[in-house]
Amino acid sequence: MTDTPNENQAAEEQGAGAENETRLVERRPAWFAPAVACGIAAFVLLLLLLPGILIFPGSNTSLTDNNDLFLELQRENNKGLENEIAELKRSLEFGVCTRDGNFYPQTPRVPGEPGQPGQPGEPLRPLEGIPPAPDSLAPEGDALPSDREFSGSMLDLIDQGVVAVWADKGADAGMGTGFWVAPGIVMTNSHVIEGSSEIYVASKALNTKLRAELVAAEPLNANVFPERDFAILRIADAPDTIVPLSFAPHRRGQNVMASGFPGYLLKEEVIAFFSDRSPEPPAPATTEGMVNLKKENGDPAYMIHSASIAPGNSGGPLVDYCGRAVGVNTWMRQVQEKGVFLKSDLALSGLDAVAYLQANGVTPRLVNDECDPSRQSEESTQAPESDEQSDGSDGGNAEEAEE
Repeated sequence: MTDTPNENQAAEEQGAGAENETRLVERRPAWFAPAVACGIAAFVLLLLLLPGILIFPGSNTSLTDNNDLFLELQRENNKGLENEIAELKRSLEFGVCTRDGNFYPQTPRVPGEPGQPGQPGEPLRPLEGIPPAPDSLAPEGDALPSDREFSGSMLDLIDQGVVAVWADKGADAGMGTGFWVAPGIVMTNSHVIEGSSEIYVASKALNTKLRAELVAAEPLNANVFPERDFAILRIADAPDTIVPLSFAPHRRGQNVMASGFPGYLLKEEVIAFFSDRSPEPPAPATTEGMVNLKKENGDPAYMIHSASIAPGNSGGPLVDYCGRAVGVNTWMRQVQEKGVFLKSDLALSGLDAVAYLQANGVTPRLVNDECDPSRQSEESTQAPESDEQSDGSDGGNAEEAEE
């Protein structure tokens, strides 16, 4: 009997269903093989953790059983450390590091005849042309007036020659710096005392605050830069022990120091003293740098330097390494160019300051020769006695170095 078409179709569908069912039974899930591999790996790791399975070094390799070898290795290590210490000590003899990171190399000790430089115990001599650390310098002879006695370092001379200036402006007050330029005479910036009704000065050397009389002040114009931003103060009760600072010409590339009372560093001390809340007069901060650029074609002449100043430094001296004022710190300029922040510190020319003083009946002391660092270096080597230290400071955020 033959199958009917419907029966044949049913038989084919049943056979196809059986084949499909067989294929479905034979197919494994996608995660099955990785799961088996992970299981095997876990078993192997557990097996390796069992004591005695891994092989560790035997106890016969202990260093305690090889004392001679251990001691020899330690001796070699100590020898290396001793050599390194000796090298560091030798490097210290060849140079002096100062607080601002500058390095002053010195000539090494070399064999020589007894009593000659370079023998053990003899002082090392700095290389020519490189000044020693500022706090080891004595003031240059021509930096001191003949009618005043002074004993101390160059920083001592600057500290006693610099004063904090307090300008009472009614509801407000101005704070700046000034310095003695003649007996009883202080120079500062005009913008420090502009609009004030009363002016006072103070310093460690004075150990008090003294009232000042305004002798002269250059009128200011906000639309003009640079200006002859000078002012002269007379202090009637100034003591005879104060040694005024001398003036000298400046040159590009010479080492200089800025002294004054930056507000971000000394504002609270200055305010507390002038408001009679503290009996302790503030001491000036001193920064070191170099004259980077001279601008002498205009009126007034000025210089850009790297001895950082800040608001409150206005009117303070820029001093060379012989102890003479070469400029009057007056402005700060800050610009941002292509995402880079640039700061310039500017001082008015000391020679222009001298001309202004003379025009107003004051005769400051002017030294015509430039500071000779090599001469200072030689003199300092012959008599290196000073333990004084200067105060460092950083720049601030104002157009003028005024508080």
